[in-house]
Amino acid sequence: MASFAYNAVSRDGRRVSGQLEAQSRADAFRKLDRDRLQPISLVQQDAGEVNGAEPAPSGNALETRNIRLSGSQIILFTEEMSDLLDAGLQLEPALKVMESRNELSSIKAVASALRQQVREGSSLSHALRTVSPSFGDLFCNLVAAGEISGSLSQLLRRQATFLVMIDDLRKKVV
Repeated sequence: MASFAYNAVSRDGRRVSGQLEAQSRADAFRKLDRDRLQPISLVQQDAGEVNGAEPAPSGNALETRNIRLSGSQIILFTEEMSDLLDAGLQLEPALKVMESRNELSSIKAVASALRQQVREGSSLSHALRTVSPSFGDLFCNLVAAGEISGSLSQLLRRQATFLVMIDDLRKKVV
């Protein structure tokens, strides 16, 4: 059995940290899920990793790094994610819904890669950085602030409004 250190969010929005014993990383995720905790990070202690470190990106994430989204696709992604989180879905189920219902293949691919990384223990902001260059530093840093403050859905809604405003201004200038 391996020992895993985790940071997670409970159903009521509290941050929880701890350690657990599990056969594998997947088993550790199942145990957290059974305890109704949404993992933020999960680090195997036996491997000598530092507690709280971001997990290494999976091979699949490196392959998807060059998926590009247009400005309108980023707006759509941001609005949909905000709506799903406002509706009460946790992050991973919201990404699963986006992955299954979106007709745009590039958004579907990004949602799938993000979901995989979140399931592996990455924060959404870290996953956004590794999955697509279309999410700039400002976007990723704002998402990180939303994750830390617990106001991710409100922050995404404001970001979507800002992106729409910038897109409208860009259309007027051109």
